[in-house]
Amino acid sequence: MKFIKTHPLSVKTLFEISYSYHKLNQKDSAKIYSDQGFRIFEAMYFSGNGKTKETPTFALGPADGQDYIYKFVNADIGTMGSGRDKNGDFLDILEAKFKDGQTLNLFFIIQHATDKMFSSEDMKKMEKEINTLEKEEK
Repeated sequence: MKFIKTHPLSVKTLFEISYSYHKLNQKDSAKIYSDQGFRIFEAMYFSGNGKTKETPTFALGPADGQDYIYKFVNADIGTMGSGRDKNGDFLDILEAKFKDGQTLNLFFIIQHATDKMFSSEDMKKMEKEINTLEKEEK
């Protein structure tokens, strides 16, 4: 629960917490966290339809597109790739594979996430957070 305090919009974490509460048979708490995750997916949906490089869906984190396809679009992941839009911003390109056999490539803009992931300042901050959590676990 410490991680969610510093990363309140982590979709993966919200759904993991929801699942944990579900396994503990705490349905109300599970629903609260699941609903928060789906609200983020709804915001992603309204940011762009994701069907072209010109209309990508905004994703907060680099793996959010995958969770979006699994949980919101209700499809499996096919091929995964990357590209750039006309401004040179990094895109995650994921194939959604539907149960009826149809497929659709979806584009997610994640330039801000890659900038943050690979900045030396943020790498040092993440390293410090990991070290702190490891010390607290001991």
